[in-house]
Amino acid sequence: MKIKSIKSKARVSPHEGELIVFGADDGTDGAIQKYDASLAKQLSGSAFLPRLQLMTGNSDKCKKNEFPINKFALISGQKHTDIGAEVNVLCLVWRPKAIDTKSDEIIICHDFENPEFDRIKQDSKEKDSGCMYGQEFLVWIPSIEQFATFFMGTPTSRREAPSMLALLQKAATLKPEMIKTKKYTYFSPGVSMCSTKFQLPDKAECLAQIKDFNNPKAVEVKRVERDQDKAGTEARG
Repeated sequence: MKIKSIKSKARVSPHEGELIVFGADDGTDGAIQKYDASLAKQLSGSAFLPRLQLMTGNSDKCKKNEFPINKFALISGQKHTDIGAEVNVLCLVWRPKAIDTKSDEIIICHDFENPEFDRIKQDSKEKDSGCMYGQEFLVWIPSIEQFATFFMGTPTSRREAPSMLALLQKAATLKPEMIKTKKYTYFSPGVSMCSTKFQLPDKAECLAQIKDFNNPKAVEVKRVERDQDKAGTEARG
């Protein structure tokens, strides 16, 4: 990368890849940015955490060849970021979650004793109901230095959830696991203990995220665009 120093009254047109540095004669001592990047991140970030999801062959985006099959995506709104086929996470805390995605108004319930939770749980037994329930985890993804949610709400992932629960406040590795039945073969997230050392998140930010995660609305309704992969279902679940 080239570095170009700006002198007083100088006119420059930086080319791609050039770093502009203001000099002492500008009265800046090279320091023109008052606020640091951490504040910018707080202000620009969404009020909702992105979610971590394994994109299987049943995903609309995978069917349209818009995302590679059996890779994990960090999803924020319509943006899907490929973060690989194997992801190391710090598993922090969990909460119950039930979600109904059958209409443009998605219903999310985190109160296990709420009648809406039980209604969604019962409806999930029907084929293609758009309803799921299970454990939702707050995780830290060190490779991208990002907090996210990870929902284990299909029948298969609920069976794998105890492996995630056993690693609370520990490091876990998530990767696709092939599931074979007499009729179907499909992939679902598998959980194992992580042996790779990684950088932990800032303690204060971590505690703040945990506090928010542990105190959700009992029931909330969100409107989404129809082409969004809303819940992250797998082929046979």
